[in-house]
Amino acid sequence: MRKILVGVLCWNNIEIISDAVDSLLDQSIKIDIFVVDNGSTDGSYDFLKDKYEDNIILHQNKKNKGFAGGANNVLRHAIENGYDYVALLNSDAKAHKEWTLSLASVLDENKKAGVSTSKILKLDGKTIDTTGEQFYTWGLSSPRGRDEKDNGQYNKECQVFGGSGGASMYRVSMLKEVGLFDEDFFAYYEDADLSFRANLAGWKVIYTPKAIVEHEIGASSSKVSGLAYKMSVKNQIMLLVKNVPLKNYFQIMLRFKVLWIGNIVSGLKQGYFKQTISSLLILIVLLPKKFIQRVKIQRLRKKKNINADDIYMLISPGYPKIINDNTTVKLVRKLSFWR
Repeated sequence: MRKILVGVLCWNNIEIISDAVDSLLDQSIKIDIFVVDNGSTDGSYDFLKDKYEDNIILHQNKKNKGFAGGANNVLRHAIENGYDYVALLNSDAKAHKEWTLSLASVLDENKKAGVSTSKILKLDGKTIDTTGEQFYTWGLSSPRGRDEKDNGQYNKECQVFGGSGGASMYRVSMLKEVGLFDEDFFAYYEDADLSFRANLAGWKVIYTPKAIVEHEIGASSSKVSGLAYKMSVKNQIMLLVKNVPLKNYFQIMLRFKVLWIGNIVSGLKQGYFKQTISSLLILIVLLPKKFIQRVKIQRLRKKKNINADDIYMLISPGYPKIINDNTTVKLVRKLSFWR
């Protein structure tokens, strides 16, 4: 019988963390629950210890390690303690009773599946947050179906490009092969990076509509002004540098860099000067390391006989609909060579 660990990260979420933990305690199958207090300063750790000490494994980080670092506490525990599968649930989310069973069943039935991912709805239970992640030829990663009304249009199990780190399950043997979350990302796009590496090594990411989660978007990250912008400036570039096969690298990077520059201009107009400078400086420092990691990732791809064309078939044409009205997008669409 498979051994399953489910992890939750808490960072100053004392007012909502109980909903996530209680939903895991109510799962239909036996799981172990690992809660990481990621350097909270609002008393979350003491609250969790007092309320759940007998029902969960509780770990405390002295400082905030970001989503990537906190999630890796969970993944390492799973690897070191002989678990078969490990899942992650956002602290601002509630899992339906059959959530863990549905994700585990996908991995049970698909031996080439390294990741199973959920239908994530917003708190109204009617609007889609994501049904798996898509990666586009313009170099962007984006949630599939975001902001659409859930009318059953995503009720078919299928292969997708990526799984959201806030509600996905990972096969431990896959993690041992491709590695954990890249902690240089800190937060945002670290799940896209891990999914990309999984695809490059021949593992599949499978979406199942039976695994349902309700999610309050940005309950943690919104507490830090400009965090999403700051992380996107450096992390999107690192995602492409590490993972896109050489055959498609330059055409994807060309399109993306135009959007990236547009994003920076927009950020500066919003007053994110310090965040922009900080992100660019960190990116300059990290890029040599990312190119070294790229060599290792692409070597594994070739060793597993995964063709660049097979990866390209998983990439969606164009760009996410949510940026359709972006000024930069409107401009570059007018350039005939862009198509």
